[in-house]
Amino acid sequence: MKRRMLIALAIGATLLAVSGLAAGASGPNWDVSGTWAGNSGLVGNLAYHFVMNLTQTNGDVTGTFYYTNVSPEGTITGYVDGNDFYFRRTDTNQNYWATCWPCTISNDGTYFHGYGVDSGGRAVEWEAWGQATNPVMIVMVDIKPGSDPNSINLCSRGVVPVAVLSGDGFDATTIDPTTVVFAGADIRVKGKGALQYSLEDVDGDGDLDFVAQISVDNLDLGAGSTEATVSGMADGMPFEGTDSVNIVRDCE
Repeated sequence: MKRRMLIALAIGATLLAVSGLAAGASGPNWDVSGTWAGNSGLVGNLAYHFVMNLTQTNGDVTGTFYYTNVSPEGTITGYVDGNDFYFRRTDTNQNYWATCWPCTISNDGTYFHGYGVDSGGRAVEWEAWGQATNPVMIVMVDIKPGSDPNSINLCSRGVVPVAVLSGDGFDATTIDPTTVVFAGADIRVKGKGALQYSLEDVDGDGDLDFVAQISVDNLDLGAGSTEATVSGMADGMPFEGTDSVNIVRDCE
């Protein structure tokens, strides 16, 4: 009975929100770009095998969809928010649609499962396995915390602070500092070979964030650069995040 109530609530939320599939990602999320194969159908009857070919950009997901035992293709539109994947599948002829609201992505980014509703108002269930092209946790990054814009003088011989923020499903304190790379540069090494980083609450949410100091003269940036990416490993899991930059001087 409890499960039916939960499904009914999910259907209600879906019917209210199904027309608004703009990205709602505001924190760490998996990049689901790649090919996913799985099963779907009415709850308790996963009778249909499907394949999705997905592309994700800044949390927004688009892609193609087709059943492996039925020929017509369809489309997928949606977004990823943390470990939640919200999407709508629509047949090419637009006569039928079904949603997952949301499907939950596994902690290794290779499986999702969840419930939604179809155009007839019936509860549907989804499960899929995939090998994402880029199986990495996309995280929130703040270059030069407190600055706007994030101006960088490439003639400077100083450092640029880069914060990787903790959030739902991602603990920045588990980052391995030896794996962190920002715009092609490793964390600055200070006296006695110690890496220059700290753990502090940058965004004021009560969670500790990871703040790395990167030497400016090691950055792989130029006059035309408008954004920069930090990547690394946290608790054995790859992550990356991007923020804007404003190059105020290029010495090359």
